[in-house]
Amino acid sequence: MKPVSDNASIFSAASIPALLFTAGVLLFPGQLSLADQSAEENLAPISKLCLAGEDCVGAKVNEAAAPVAAAPAPAAAPEPVAEPVQIAQADDGFDLQATYQMFCFACHSTGLSGAPLPGDVEAWAPRMEKGREEIIEIMNRGLNAMPPKGLCMTCTDDQLWELSQYMVTLEQ
Repeated sequence: MKPVSDNASIFSAASIPALLFTAGVLLFPGQLSLADQSAEENLAPISKLCLAGEDCVGAKVNEAAAPVAAAPAPAAAPEPVAEPVQIAQADDGFDLQATYQMFCFACHSTGLSGAPLPGDVEAWAPRMEKGREEIIEIMNRGLNAMPPKGLCMTCTDDQLWELSQYMVTLEQ
């Protein structure tokens, strides 16, 4: 057995809260009810919203309260629209410069891991010769240290193409 020096302590400062908690459980076992509850009970909402007319389990009903008037009958359902509805494009509001700054700038502005610098026509030329479809495919799957889509997971193929064109023409 090792001798304990005068400066050494049996307990570290980090163990004191654990000791206090353990002492509290042993001395006051009924006071720490969270330990006795299941995970579901600990995560359950504090209360439930009961709407008028709903049967809510465990809800206290005020018997003296005036009864709730019945809701009016719903109007007839509207006729289905014969023409398809135009849904807004997902790329509305695409900010090319902000997207470049957020996802491309860190590597392409420094040339990290061989990333071509913006505006470096010689570095971009062999890449752009592959054509739009192959460039988009490469950007989608990633290349060398570049992760898929350059981590812009919300970017569409058209947006990825716009980003590539932006980097080719961007002046530093």
